[in-house]
Amino acid sequence: MEQQAIPLDKLGIPRELARYVDAASPKEVKLLAARGVLPAPPKVLMAIQYCLLADPDPEVADAARQGLMGYPASVLEGAIDDHTHPKILEFFALHRAKDERIAELILLKRQTNDKTMFYLAEHVGARQVDLIANNQQRLLITPAIYHHLKKNPNASRATLDRVEAFLRIYHALDLEPGEDKAAPPTPPPAAEAPVPPPAQEAPPEEDDYEFEHGFEDEEEDFPDEWLDEEEENKTQQEKRDLWSRIAKMTVAQKIKLAYLGNANVRAILIRDTNKVVASAVLKSPAITDSEILAIANNRNVCDDVLREIARNKEWFRMYAVKLALVNNPKTPAAVSVPIVSQLMLHDLKRLAGNRNVPSVITTTARQLLRRKSHNN
Repeated sequence: MEQQAIPLDKLGIPRELARYVDAASPKEVKLLAARGVLPAPPKVLMAIQYCLLADPDPEVADAARQGLMGYPASVLEGAIDDHTHPKILEFFALHRAKDERIAELILLKRQTNDKTMFYLAEHVGARQVDLIANNQQRLLITPAIYHHLKKNPNASRATLDRVEAFLRIYHALDLEPGEDKAAPPTPPPAAEAPVPPPAQEAPPEEDDYEFEHGFEDEEEDFPDEWLDEEEENKTQQEKRDLWSRIAKMTVAQKIKLAYLGNANVRAILIRDTNKVVASAVLKSPAITDSEILAIANNRNVCDDVLREIARNKEWFRMYAVKLALVNNPKTPAAVSVPIVSQLMLHDLKRLAGNRNVPSVITTTARQLLRRKSHNN
């Protein structure tokens, strides 16, 4: 494998460590990396070892494979994140999916590729089947997952029916391989008895998941200016044009764009009337704390988005986010009421007089103020 074929930046390999994956490096140097004997974080070692799987020297490649196979699940949980290359996730899915912790970790990553999802859909246990069935965003992007779930003996009939019904609601249910929607079978003439079809060979099982080393990425059909975080819309007309083009997309396209788009795109999609699309924005790895605060203040977002912000420990730890949520009339009372007792006194006084929030919030704030004044 040539040096220039390795996307060091996408793999998170620092330039100073590039020599360990260079085909021209001495075997001893590459063996050190393959065996994990380097002063580098596990996520970097993991990426280097993945590259060395394709080394022409069998000893180096075998050492890299053993190194990857030897990581404890607890180490992988800390090393795999939202930026781990999809092909690395594919390796662990195809070789270590029997470990439920690893399988769940991979299933929950938005960058997991379709091949990996199909394999896991067919082979994971009942708990992981539920994770797949509940991931509505991914099902809309890749409806074919449903057909692979049907091959899994751990997928209950109720779960499959639920997934099928969901996909039908959004007109996203794909045909199974070999089905021809445009050519339904022709019934025999009424006067003749049906003739049994000739015997046919059973179609081959789609269970051939050979691992292939590489770094290919799924092509995206979105304009570069929608993906570049540095890009800014300078005029109102440009913003209207962007809004109009996004409005014409399918639900699946919007969800994918929510993961990949820049801040301008996220600001539009977070207000989408479809809750699945709006919630997908929160899963973008590029979303910032300032965006989360703006969303928490936004009265035009759906309540599901506000619930998800409150469920995220990292975001909910920020006092400004709590304050925004409790003052947002769209925030469900079940989320807002517990926040009231966490407010500073001056914010509590303002909340008690806020006529825009539900009465249960202002009442709770006033009761808390009276108790505090009585105690003082």
